[in-house]
Formats: sequence, C-alpha cells, structure tokens
Amino acid sequence: MFAYPSYEDAAHGLAGFGRLGAPLAPEGVLRGAAPAEAEPALGPAARAGFLMERQ
Repeated sequence: MFAYPSYEDAAHGLAGFGRLGAPLAPEGVLRGAAPAEAEPALGPAARAGFLMERQ
C-alpha cells in the first residue's frame, strides 16, 4: 500500500509508478475507507492510496 493524504497526491503517485512499468493493482486509486480496509495499520491521515500486485 502506498498511502497519501489526498486523492490527487495518490493519483500523481500512481501515474508515476505506471510510467515506470510497476505491477500496479487494477483497482487504481483507493479512497474513503478502502485504504484502511486494505491495510488496517494506516492512520487517519491516509485518505487515499494504491496497491502493487507484487509488493
């Protein structure tokens, strides 16, 4: 999980990893409760994020 404080920041990070050919999960940017559901250890500042398939 790559966690960010905003959707915009997460989308920017996702695009950068995509340009590098990283194995990104097909879900794209997660927001709302989804980041904490994917990674329960995240704190409340993590409002968006994305996953890699093989991390």
